[in-house]
Amino acid sequence: MIYDVLKQAIVIRTDLPLGKGKMAVQVAHASVETFVKVPERDQKKWLAEGQKKIVLRVESEEELLFMFEDAKRAGLPAS
Repeated sequence: MIYDVLKQAIVIRTDLPLGKGKMAVQVAHASVETFVKVPERDQKKWLAEGQKKIVLRVESEEELLFMFEDAKRAGLPAS
């Protein structure tokens, strides 16, 4: 996939009782897992552009799954 600007969106669930440290670890895992799944050209572009990220919040597993399916339908890498 080639886009003008690549930005990684990481979605966290606010309904889970995770401390700040555990949440940070989960965000890091999600970031790395998605990075290794995209084509090398997208990896290089994302790295060259400063590794832009945004963290979004959802309040339930249902909302998370909706966002996941929406991303897949749009042809975006999601995990």
